[in-house]
Amino acid sequence: MSILAVTVRLVDSARALLPASERDTAGEAYFELAQDFIRISKNKLDIRHILALYHLALFAEGRTGSAGSVSSFVAEAVGLAFTTGLHRSTKEFNMDPVTLQIRTRLFWALYTLDTALAYSQGRPPLIRLSECSVDLPAIVDNVYIKKTEILPQPEDDPPLAMAAAVKMIEIYIVLEQVLSAINAPSKTPAAALSLDNNTLDRGDLMRRAQNRLEEIERDLPPYISQLDVTPSATSKFFHSCRVRTVLQFVRTLIARQALIDELDAGTELSTRAASFATSEACRVSVDTIKTYSRLRHLGLLRFCGFHAVSHVTAAAHTLIACMLKSSDLAFEHRPDLLTAIDILLVFSSPFPDVETIGQLLVQLSRTLDHNHGSNSQSEAVAIRVLARRMARSPTRAEPRDSEGTTSWPLWEDDEDPSLNIDLVSRLSVRPQAPPALAYGQSTLSEKRLMSTPQEASSTFNSINDSSAWLAHIPVESIEPQWMTDATDHAVWGDSFSFLNDGLFSKL
Repeated sequence: MSILAVTVRLVDSARALLPASERDTAGEAYFELAQDFIRISKNKLDIRHILALYHLALFAEGRTGSAGSVSSFVAEAVGLAFTTGLHRSTKEFNMDPVTLQIRTRLFWALYTLDTALAYSQGRPPLIRLSECSVDLPAIVDNVYIKKTEILPQPEDDPPLAMAAAVKMIEIYIVLEQVLSAINAPSKTPAAALSLDNNTLDRGDLMRRAQNRLEEIERDLPPYISQLDVTPSATSKFFHSCRVRTVLQFVRTLIARQALIDELDAGTELSTRAASFATSEACRVSVDTIKTYSRLRHLGLLRFCGFHAVSHVTAAAHTLIACMLKSSDLAFEHRPDLLTAIDILLVFSSPFPDVETIGQLLVQLSRTLDHNHGSNSQSEAVAIRVLARRMARSPTRAEPRDSEGTTSWPLWEDDEDPSLNIDLVSRLSVRPQAPPALAYGQSTLSEKRLMSTPQEASSTFNSINDSSAWLAHIPVESIEPQWMTDATDHAVWGDSFSFLNDGLFSKL
């Protein structure tokens, strides 16, 4: 059963290795078979049963067209985890180190997934650490975890994957508290019966969250604080990016809340100069986008999971809000928003529902006039709703654009490996009329729009056209030719999951 669940993800990730006739159905076939075995399983408290639910939930993210299936897998897995005591300290159990580490890692994997869903679905988390006593996983590679003891890790061979995973867990612990503060209603019927006299001071909690994130960043070991670029999924640079993207994601949510508080305080909406809150929100959003752009340039996006979609979408939402508040930021960071949308296009290959997210972002960018800021109340509400909105993955059952609406253009596969990434990220394009395109029932990923290459020095001739810059995305891409992860023929991995590490083979 658990083997089938893992096979579902492996088969779907390696569609390029399958016959063309099976690429679209193999993963789904194993997915249905694994669910059948889940339903008839007699020992639901077996840790392998919980592991199977975890992997099925990861597969369902962004693919099944419904958030309900992901939530049901996670809810069942969390319920069984509580029943079998995964949330309790392993010191209470007389088990061997291998079993204890498997239980510990599985709990934290469920916790991070549940917290991510709490963000994307805007719901309360199922797991609250205030009621759990489990320890963090041991920061050692699998080879040093024996049945009798856990051996020390050699200093000249640092455990990159596990060190990054544990640091990400620490950040997720901060994220859980930030989400609780953001999503908590101001007044509830239960408040009158609450035994807690401490009222929630969201501003103070956000400041403490920022301080904790800074502490985590300062305490990062040198081997996961690397800035030197190495195009490998096992490199120090890649694992450093893993930690950095989660750090900046939480900072983006905090900065976005500061924007909301600024609007609620009656601050002037649209000005040329950006306020501190706007500048900070813009900075962390752009940093997130550029980090993923760098990973894409190195061919490492295929090792990112669905959480990366939430990171990029949150950054794009926040960036649009900043562009609305400041005309200077609107002009300066248009290429960064284009980059975010293009990165989402890459993720639409393993996660089909991401295509709709990209379409919605393009529509938002085209309909919100960020060149002519107004102080209207309706615009203030629009920004507030945009800032509060979660990065929810829409279902494919949702209606597409009405007939005649311009669909968003796709990038060509021809790429120049020598292209300077910093130059491309700042390219501007000449305003042109949107092409008259109308896609039918086939998905956008099956189409390719031929664009005219633009000069690096191209600029806007008119600032009155607020959507022309999105009409044509420049054909140059920041990916080298040997990277094909923007197509359906790429092998996608999941190095972000520290459960796919073979420790179960030692049971």
